[in-house]
Amino acid sequence: MVCVGRVFLFGVALSIFLATGSFASSNVETESPFWIVIDGGSTGSRLHIFEFIDDRVERRGSSRANFPLSAFGRTGEDLLKPLNATKVAEHLLPTFVFAAEKIPKQYHASTPVYYQATAGMRLLDDTEQEALYDALYQGLVESPDFMFSNLQRENIATLSGEAEGFYGAVAANYLQGTIDVDLNFIATDAAPIGALDMGGSSTQIVFLPSLSSGSSTPDNYWRSCVSDDLMTHEPILIEAALQDCHKAQSSNELPSRLNGPDFFATSYLSYGVEKFRERLWTLWVKEHVENIKPNECDLGVVENPCLFPGYSIEWMGHTLKGTGDAGKCIEQVKRLIPHPHQPDHDHKLGTHVGGVEHPQVQGKFLAMSLYFFTLDSLRVLSGHEALELSWPSPSIAELYDALPGLCSREWHTDLSINGKHEFTSDDVLPHRCLESVYLVTLLRDGFGFSMDSRDITFTFLVDGNEVEWGLGMVLSLHAAQHARHEMEQEDDSNSTHRRATIPKVGQYLWEFLTENFLS
Repeated sequence: MVCVGRVFLFGVALSIFLATGSFASSNVETESPFWIVIDGGSTGSRLHIFEFIDDRVERRGSSRANFPLSAFGRTGEDLLKPLNATKVAEHLLPTFVFAAEKIPKQYHASTPVYYQATAGMRLLDDTEQEALYDALYQGLVESPDFMFSNLQRENIATLSGEAEGFYGAVAANYLQGTIDVDLNFIATDAAPIGALDMGGSSTQIVFLPSLSSGSSTPDNYWRSCVSDDLMTHEPILIEAALQDCHKAQSSNELPSRLNGPDFFATSYLSYGVEKFRERLWTLWVKEHVENIKPNECDLGVVENPCLFPGYSIEWMGHTLKGTGDAGKCIEQVKRLIPHPHQPDHDHKLGTHVGGVEHPQVQGKFLAMSLYFFTLDSLRVLSGHEALELSWPSPSIAELYDALPGLCSREWHTDLSINGKHEFTSDDVLPHRCLESVYLVTLLRDGFGFSMDSRDITFTFLVDGNEVEWGLGMVLSLHAAQHARHEMEQEDDSNSTHRRATIPKVGQYLWEFLTENFLS
């Protein structure tokens, strides 16, 4: 059933392309050099303003609403109550007032606006997601304080985890100077870098698997092209993706343009630091209750090796008492990495995360968001000299060696007094031991980075620009729009050649689909 659905979706996407020249969601004609992208996260929403100037894009400011859209989600009997559109939109209006001050007035009506929600909204039922988006759109367009009339309802949606990962890779490659604003590789031998992203509810990894003779056979390479990415990444022109796939399949070369289908991109829902912490704590409490012997008094205290000594927290009617044992914390974290609901699952560590088998990690990576914030706190608070000297590209071994120095710090007499870190708030500090252990263990035992690997650079800013998926989305949308305009301006002969290419590639693709999905 899943395979038939994938084929159907591909046919729909291809029909849209043949009819319009690109995906419908990128058909925004605008004279404005500005773009607005709102990252609807699980803890709040961030509005980003980008401006295209000649052959580059610049960030012009960001504004945050410290309240997530998902918090308006209804459950149980509340589902029968209508949403208050004015109230739903109200929390975002200050960010648009900020944008109206940054963007010149003559561009307000023509600036594209995209609201894309991530893991927090993915946890809600699809029907409730759409209801919230309807309310948000209605509340915004009806507000006299909302100045951006180019907002389209279809541009308010949930971003797939795979798309979030791909856009993160686009941003990383652009800021590193690997690609230009049209996603073309600047150097013919450019090696795309991968991206690692970590949030509160989900985590993403995206990288380009090897195109060696063993992996770039027609079946293997087309299988990577015929993926959900090709059907859902609206900024990626189908023709360009197919032609690049066809070129790489026939010549065993890297494509000349950064395309989603070329990458292994996966998002692991409930593998963000907050959701992982909740699952681990819940597991401990359940096992504690199950192990209570008859007539034995339950004192309600569960030892927590991932909390600092002297720190305790209440969870499910029990007290989790910190012991600060990094070694034991690592062993407990490893139990939940291969499979989210089956502790001690027999999947081999280093090849599976969340029940998903992944290819061997290859190439260089930029690690952003909580990968940077958390492991930078490990650098600062562990006092580990080797980690300090090798930052921001430490080996996995150096990260591991620093864990005991952080987790063993006593809470009341030491850490709560002296544990100051630029990117760590007081409410997050108690969880930095578990977060650090989890991230380092995930890199080694989940994704399979070797202990001596220095392929990851942990970063927040590259040349003053924040590395995040919003930049990558704007670049992808802009590149698709530019490519469409160029196609419209081609002469008749080039158009004839282009139209002839798709049936040729499509014939091979149809044979592949028939053999592998419809048999």
